[in-house]
Order: sequence, then C-alpha cells, then structure tokens
Amino acid sequence: MSNVNITHDQLKRIFDRMFEDIGGESNTDIKTYRERARTITRDVFFRETVWAIWVAGKSRVAAESFLNRALQKGLTWDFQEIAAWNESQQTQFMESLHGWITSRDRPHHRPVPRGAVGRWNSLFLIARELAKYPTEQAFRDEFFGGKTESILLDKSDIQRLANRKIPYLKEVTAHFIIRNMGGEAIKVDRWVKEFLSYYSLSKDRLEQLLHKAAIPLGLFDAVLWSYCEMFVGEVKAFLRYFNNQAF
Repeated sequence: MSNVNITHDQLKRIFDRMFEDIGGESNTDIKTYRERARTITRDVFFRETVWAIWVAGKSRVAAESFLNRALQKGLTWDFQEIAAWNESQQTQFMESLHGWITSRDRPHHRPVPRGAVGRWNSLFLIARELAKYPTEQAFRDEFFGGKTESILLDKSDIQRLANRKIPYLKEVTAHFIIRNMGGEAIKVDRWVKEFLSYYSLSKDRLEQLLHKAAIPLGLFDAVLWSYCEMFVGEVKAFLRYFNNQAF
C-alpha cells in the first residue's frame, strides 16, 4: 500500500535500504555516478547522448548489448568521425546493424525500422552540430551557457537542451544526459514514474524531500534505477514488489 504523505525521513529509510541492497559503493551504477566526468566536453556529451537516446524504453542490459553490437558494426564514440560519414556510409551502417535477421538459420534482409532510422539520424545530426564548434569552450558557451564543470549543470541546462528541438532529445532524455554528465538531476524514466505514482508524489515534491533528506538527486536516480533493474525487472511488477517490501 502506498504512503500518500511520505516524509523525508521515510524517504531516507527507503533510499538507505535500496542503497544497501544493491551493494552500496561497490555497485557498478554507483561507481559510475561517483566517477562521472567533471569537465564538460563534446566527447562526453556525445557519448552520453548516444546512450540516453538508445536506452529509452530498454533495460540497461538490453541497451548495453545493442550498443556493443553497434560498435562491432562500425559505430565509434568519435563524433568527428561520425560527422564525416556521408549518406551512403550512414545507410550502410544502419543496414548492417538493423537490416539482417536470422530465421531458421538463414539470414534475411529487412528494411531498417523507422524508429531506428530516426534515432540514428538524430545522432548523426548531433555529431555534425558538435563538429562545427572550433573549440570546447565555444561548444560549452552555446550548449551550457559557458559552464565548464559538470557539477554546475542543473535544471536550466536540461531545459536548454530540450529547447534545441533535436529529434529524440526531449526533456526526459535531457535529464538523463545531464545526470550522466555529472549534473544533479532526476530523469523521469519508467522507474521514477512508478515511484512517483506509488508514493503519490510530484517530481517537484520528490526533489524537495530529497533536498531535506540531504540525498543528491543524481544519486537517488542512480540507486532507484539500479534497484529496480536488479530486483523488480518489469514495470508491471513494481506495485506488487513494493507492496511486499517493509521499507
């Protein structure tokens, strides 16, 4: 049964329990959170944007497996190289990654799914945009108001990214990018949505409670993500699982 009037003390107990259950500081997601890049660069931004756009709607394991295959088919984290691809190279890459399936031990060609084309075209566009800037500072001035250190990234930067109207880079994805780059932000992904619904919270109220509990937004986001991926598994199981926990 959900706690409609959850307090910051209750939230702290829930957080501490989840943090302990996932292994605390030894957890891979927590290590990643602690080791996030501190200087804003185009390389960091591009890598986190590729991840954010492709993890949407997928589990972490599925997204990692997919991007590993993409790297084997020619994807590189070098945005300059991606920006230099011509249309033929882009098409060849997408068809190599998406255009072949194996059925009854026989490979068959199929059209690249429209959604996949859209996501990759968005990333190709971002790579070309990043390559236009002569310096890292010029990029930071345009994208993040001149901020150099990622710890300074906040809600204003999330909105600034979303306002660029780049396909597949809306506010939810912008949250994820800013958090992974080193800013303190919560991405309202599938697990956060379920958490908010379960405890009858708005995102603003959750952030207020986390502030009172002295829990960094990005850390809570990382802990909840890791906990749900590890123990809940599917969104449809969230309600039943949390009802059975004695937080």
